[in-house]
Amino acid sequence: MHVFLWGWMTSAVPPPPSRAEARADPPHIGGLIAIDRTGPRGLKWQPSRFSKGTRRAWPSFTPTEVVLALAPERRPVPVPAPRPDPNRMTWIRWAQSALALACALLLLLGGASGHGHHQQTLFGDGPTAPSNILMVTMGGTRSHKVPFMALGRALVQKGHNVTFLSAFPPARDSPEEPGFEEITPLGLVLYVRNYTDWDLVGARFRGEEPVPWDQALAYTYETCEHMLSDPETQHLLHSGRHFDLLILDGAYPECAVGLVHHFNAPFMYINTVGFHLASVSTSGSPVPYATTPFLSRGFTDKMTLLQRAENTFFHTLFWGLNNWLMTPLVQNVLNKHFPTIPPVGRITKNVSFILQNAHHTVSYPRPYLPNVAEIACIHCREARPLPKALDEFVRGGKGNGFIFVSMGSSVRATNMPELLRLLFLRVFAQLPYQVLWKWEFGSEGMPDLPPNVRLERWLPQQDLLGHPKIVAFLTHGGLLSMFETVYHGVPVVTLPVFCDHDANSAKAHDDGYAIRLELQHLTAEDLYASLKAVIEEPRYRAAAKYRQAILRDQSVGPLQTAVYWTEYVLRHRGAPHLMAPVRDMPLYQWLLLDVIAVYALIACVAYKTVASMARFTYRCISSPPAPRGAGSKANGGVLPNGLANGIANGVASGIANGVAHSLSSGVASGKKRN
Repeated sequence: MHVFLWGWMTSAVPPPPSRAEARADPPHIGGLIAIDRTGPRGLKWQPSRFSKGTRRAWPSFTPTEVVLALAPERRPVPVPAPRPDPNRMTWIRWAQSALALACALLLLLGGASGHGHHQQTLFGDGPTAPSNILMVTMGGTRSHKVPFMALGRALVQKGHNVTFLSAFPPARDSPEEPGFEEITPLGLVLYVRNYTDWDLVGARFRGEEPVPWDQALAYTYETCEHMLSDPETQHLLHSGRHFDLLILDGAYPECAVGLVHHFNAPFMYINTVGFHLASVSTSGSPVPYATTPFLSRGFTDKMTLLQRAENTFFHTLFWGLNNWLMTPLVQNVLNKHFPTIPPVGRITKNVSFILQNAHHTVSYPRPYLPNVAEIACIHCREARPLPKALDEFVRGGKGNGFIFVSMGSSVRATNMPELLRLLFLRVFAQLPYQVLWKWEFGSEGMPDLPPNVRLERWLPQQDLLGHPKIVAFLTHGGLLSMFETVYHGVPVVTLPVFCDHDANSAKAHDDGYAIRLELQHLTAEDLYASLKAVIEEPRYRAAAKYRQAILRDQSVGPLQTAVYWTEYVLRHRGAPHLMAPVRDMPLYQWLLLDVIAVYALIACVAYKTVASMARFTYRCISSPPAPRGAGSKANGGVLPNGLANGIANGVASGIANGVAHSLSSGVASGKKRN
């Protein structure tokens, strides 16, 4: 870059020229000293002459020249370089050193305050102030608690205070964590424990509905009453505590929004059931029924016409039950405890953000609005060493590896029918692998246990799935189990029982790393062949490893993503700018049904108008002359006889005159040529 500095030389002004010199040569006003950017290359004098009565332009300079001064041509005087002031230079050096030190400290502080992927910078968003956060889940199974625990502990590490309300007390030997408080209302705990003492496996094995619709509806408002009326919950409500943010379970959050109204704070969802999309659609994100299978149907995103019809029916049925039956029942309970609460549907539309417990690896690609982020496998981690006894068992036997069998936390294996238990034992005894089975009663009550099978009340599932000797996983197809299966890259055989197990199993089967079996039609031969196939055919393990690579290939981990968006909502006071206006639109506006009706009306009016004009024109052209004194019948009596005849005569006369004129013109031109 070239900089041009113009200045007058104020020192060593030359004396005025004599008269003889002026006559011989007009005086020169000044000159230019040119110095190239690479360094001085000497003085270059380019005069500008001003004669009497004559005006000449100043010379042009190349961009490499910097004009430093104006000087006389004949006696240029060099400008001595100014001597630096020692005191001034000392102060300049001190200022430069202080500025460099301050910049270094700011950079170090900015880097130290960043956590995970979100670095706090000098000009970016500042660190989030410590906040009080209340988390609530009304889920009936312990698996709903897992993602909340992962996020809650991560938020505590960031300096926040977390209070967690659920129906599942912490383990007796779990240590107290400063900043993390668990509240388990006894009334809610006892109700959920009694409600979930179900025979899910037996009902599915007999071809029955595991959880009838009426019982599922009763659960929503009965749990709400037991939770809000419990003394521990009442103490929380009347303690005067303040919360900056509430994080609710997106699967049936209607009761928990009463706490949102009471504490008057923004709220988020952790949508613990990835295929439960009611909360996502309420916030404005579209849910295309053509590619989104209903959670209890064993469909994929590639459905036939009949499957899409059935899928749409169940989506619509669930939407109607949720909005017209379940929500009013919960509203009655909330009105009892919070008399001034507005309609639940109005509150749920204002959710700030949704942490969707899903990922396109284990679910399907979906169109989400900016206030939705996927956090599948938020709880997943690398495997840890097994206890010595377990490690010796899985490495023992014939050394071929082991099969892990678990039906999750929602399905009790001890409630399965005796016929199904004997079927399992018969298959396990024939396999050349060790079998580790999660059985709630341990080794008690099963004297006919084969030597290659071991029962345990509780097992570290992620440590087993990440063990190098595992060869297959036999499971019910729960969401968290499928996450962990993909995270550790293990082929699987699924026996779906209820809720979203069918949708999860269908997706895994379609992706090629699982074989899905039906409990109602299960045989020992099918189970044996399926386990042998996923173990011995390389394509199943290759598909599992491929899905594992996709799930882990994320720029930011799911836990860091969840923490970032939680603090984002805190920093921006609920982040209302992320809420879509579509959430307040009626269904007919969102589907553009009113616009379609307007276009249809315009098309109908245009069609009617054009058709009427065409009929009228056709009648006018094709009608014969009407008798004198009567209206023309051809045009329906619209034109009087005189007017109709006048038009016809005028048209005929015009045609005759035109023909005669053309003929006469042709004859005349022929005569001229002759």
